[in-house]
Amino acid sequence: MKRFIKLFILLGALVLLATMYFVITLVINKNDTPNSDDDTSNQINTNYTAAQIDIQSMYAISYNIDSDKFSFSLNDNSTAWLWNENTDLPLDNTYFATMASALELVTTDLKLKVTSGELATYGLADPWLSVTVSDNTYGTQTFSFGARNSFNSKYYFSSSADNSSVYMVDATIPACFIYTPYQMVKNDTLPTIEAGSIKSLSFISSDSSTVYTYYDGGKDDLSETDDFWYVSTNGETEVRLSDALSGIIDTAYDTIVFSSPVGYTEDERHEFGLTEPTILEIRYTVKKTVTDATSGTSSTVTVDETASVLLGYSDDDGNIYAGVSNSVLSYSIDGNVLSQLYNAITK
Repeated sequence: MKRFIKLFILLGALVLLATMYFVITLVINKNDTPNSDDDTSNQINTNYTAAQIDIQSMYAISYNIDSDKFSFSLNDNSTAWLWNENTDLPLDNTYFATMASALELVTTDLKLKVTSGELATYGLADPWLSVTVSDNTYGTQTFSFGARNSFNSKYYFSSSADNSSVYMVDATIPACFIYTPYQMVKNDTLPTIEAGSIKSLSFISSDSSTVYTYYDGGKDDLSETDDFWYVSTNGETEVRLSDALSGIIDTAYDTIVFSSPVGYTEDERHEFGLTEPTILEIRYTVKKTVTDATSGTSSTVTVDETASVLLGYSDDDGNIYAGVSNSVLSYSIDGNVLSQLYNAITK
């Protein structure tokens, strides 16, 4: 019995020593990884470059949305992207920055070698999205997006630079190419005018003019005429503006909101009456800080500024077509306040 107990203890000690040896060996092997100077040629590469473009020299891009294809080019001074079918349409450059960044360097951990006959398996024989990019470094490349893998929600992807390979890329990349030119329009903007800073508001058409003028402190020194707003039509004598109109004149400019254009061409501006418009001209004051070049001291000064809005026809709902000069965009704005100050031209 004692011999059996000794044998059992001996076997336990051997098992403990074997376990310690295994643990020590595992730790040593784990820490004994090759550094950057060691030979790593036998390691498996799991990071592949699926696409690469030079965003600094990119000058053209095109892609499809269903059966519609949209092509864009960088303008001559490299400051704005233009839609080739309507180069006058102002586009927001941030959309193109997003598209370029999406393809600047696309890496993935999956690469499949395929034949041309196997592309259909991955939805790449007839891709639902094809993006063509031209830059001065890599030339013109076409990137194709095929079927979506339901397991990892990634898309099969191929590049014209390597027709024998299929990759998997993140779904955020094709999501950058879903906008039509009309959805990328950069709306016209008007200056911000602080409340109480408007000094005059004029409606000027080809055959008439109506001018509202603000007199700070009243038009004259008579106590009973401390009326601030006066109006004159076609240069005639100014008359006191009614209290009702005086109360809304400061808000008239605030009703002009340029969002969601209703027209994108010069022909549409003609239809809306904006090629022969009534010009709404607003003169207002702005406080600016100026610095004396000699003394370096700063001071605040008040300067006059002018903003202009083109007004066209009114529609049946009382809205007025509007826009700004040097633009092809047309907007529909609320005409309730403006029409009280000037009768909008009706078609």
